[in-house]
Amino acid sequence: MFAFVLPVFLLAMIIETLVMRRRGFPGYDMPDALTSANLGGLSLIAGTFARVITFGLLILAQKEFEVALWPTDIAWYSLALLWALALILHDFSYYWVHRFAHEINVLWASHSIHHSSEHFNLSTALRQSSTGGLLSWIVFAPMAILGVPPIMMATVALLDSLYQYWVHTEQIKRLGWMEKVFVTPSNHRVHHSQNDYCIDKNYGGIFIIWDRMFGTFADEREDEKLIYGIRKPVRSYNPIDGNLHLYRDLFRQTAQTSGWRRKIQLWFAPPGGWSDELVEPLDKAGFDRYGRHISSAMLRYIIVQSVLMSIMLGHWLFVQADLSTPIRLGYAAAILVTGISIGSMLQGSVWSLRFEVIRLMAFMIAVAGAGFAGFGSATATVSMVAVMAGLMFCLGWILRAMRSETTTEPALEPAE
Repeated sequence: MFAFVLPVFLLAMIIETLVMRRRGFPGYDMPDALTSANLGGLSLIAGTFARVITFGLLILAQKEFEVALWPTDIAWYSLALLWALALILHDFSYYWVHRFAHEINVLWASHSIHHSSEHFNLSTALRQSSTGGLLSWIVFAPMAILGVPPIMMATVALLDSLYQYWVHTEQIKRLGWMEKVFVTPSNHRVHHSQNDYCIDKNYGGIFIIWDRMFGTFADEREDEKLIYGIRKPVRSYNPIDGNLHLYRDLFRQTAQTSGWRRKIQLWFAPPGGWSDELVEPLDKAGFDRYGRHISSAMLRYIIVQSVLMSIMLGHWLFVQADLSTPIRLGYAAAILVTGISIGSMLQGSVWSLRFEVIRLMAFMIAVAGAGFAGFGSATATVSMVAVMAGLMFCLGWILRAMRSETTTEPALEPAE
């Protein structure tokens, strides 16, 4: 399904950019937006494998403990009510999954990547974790036990995820009565902000009523500029840093903590610890938005590679279910390596261009091997020649870049 909606997401981001520029805003910060797309692509791959496990566990729980499977051969209006009830149950469960992801260290280490962008636009919605998802099934298990059919659980989960895309924008202002019932761009801006009144607020997926019911709602204040991001910023475009930076902190703190009981407690403590102390007030004047200079020539190359990675990802999502396990994993690994290379080039790591050369040469060897294996098929031969020509062009491009670019560790720029 995500393979079909990716072009729609891209079109929406183009429209948002045009609206921003028409209103006098600078448009997207390209390194940040490319990082969000990169992280989203890697998350889709990880999530595809994780869902096999989590959905299997939900079906197992249903077979073992279900009260009674909901009927599906009933009148359309009764079936529509059941679908609506399933959506409400899922969103209620999502509220608690989302809330736990902010209130438990090990879950926040995964979820924080979604909040790590210091910009807020539709590309931010794509910025998802590659390490989460394996524990959330526990909260959704009651739906399975209550007898919600698997196809219904999967569909409402998809609808809940798709709904949340459009609320990641600053270009849609307040929406009147909808603010009291639904998650809107206004109240989701609060959720993504690190202003003092915004911390741990507005967890809803579709409905904001859960936050109003459980005391976690905060209304957007028009007299206070919102500052996006997290209090301990990643300050990196590398997807490995983005996904693992808080895990590294947890492992380091665990090593420094004495006693197994305290070590375990650390992972399940709130991100601020077990104390009742308030979070340190945000120093808005001292906020420094992360950024580094990337030459226009290098940025064009990275954009091209990001587009190619999106095509690879879309193709993988279409065909992966029909591939053998080794080929499926190998194709996924190729996309993963591409994402790491893109992030490294954005970051300006000293080894990034050499790594990109190695990646392209490895892809050429892999494509040649796959092409020779399918020799005799005209379509396979033409495809192999086209892909090889593209890889050779990119290889020449990056080799020219290596001669002209001076790659250094990232230089931070002051916030705008």
